[in-house]
Amino acid sequence: MAEKLKSALKIIHWSLAFKAIVAGLSWIYFPWWLSLFVLMGLYFIPLFQTRHLFLPFLMALVLGWVLPSNVFMGAIIAIQMYIILGVKDFIFINRKGALQVLSALFLAEAGVAVYLSPDNWLLSSLIYAFLFGVVYYFSSIKLVDMVDEEESAFKPVVAVFSFLLIQMAFVLNFLPIYSLYKSLLLILSAVIFVEWQNFILEKKLPKNKIISYSMFFVGLTILIFAGVSWGL
Repeated sequence: MAEKLKSALKIIHWSLAFKAIVAGLSWIYFPWWLSLFVLMGLYFIPLFQTRHLFLPFLMALVLGWVLPSNVFMGAIIAIQMYIILGVKDFIFINRKGALQVLSALFLAEAGVAVYLSPDNWLLSSLIYAFLFGVVYYFSSIKLVDMVDEEESAFKPVVAVFSFLLIQMAFVLNFLPIYSLYKSLLLILSAVIFVEWQNFILEKKLPKNKIISYSMFFVGLTILIFAGVSWGL
């Protein structure tokens, strides 16, 4: 048992974990400008591979600024900085898997941000819907690390799916259901689109997968609409 615990502790990169904890605590307790300074210091020191992951770092800052600042958001920032710094400094072996987790966190944050019920809801919801589409696009292109020789063929597919998600995010605002369920529908749609992108990138689009994903989405949508209380 002691050997297993010792082995597990070796897997944890303590210096990286310390930086992530500092980032999360600064986001919770410091003024925004000071926490921004701390996060930039953690990211740019050492000055290595900063250009490669600057977009994910910027997305983490923007989404963190959009969402309410609390303990939960501080924990999310800590996890994101752990992944970003781990990939940037070549600590993680499975870099693609780490970036996919980061992409999922970004989509979840953006999906929640769309339906925060701002005062000027019509204009703001359009802006947040556009933000979700942008996050989806760059998460697919930059974070999941799928753009290589297939870049020219892959970008239009991602752009189409991003445009569809922007439309969906905006239209969902007009449904008289609670914001949580709107976010769930939007995030679920993004996940299904990501799977379809993978099939397209691999140049195979099995009909059984399309049908199963479509049926799952329709079935879950029906369950959500049937089980929630409708209200403005």
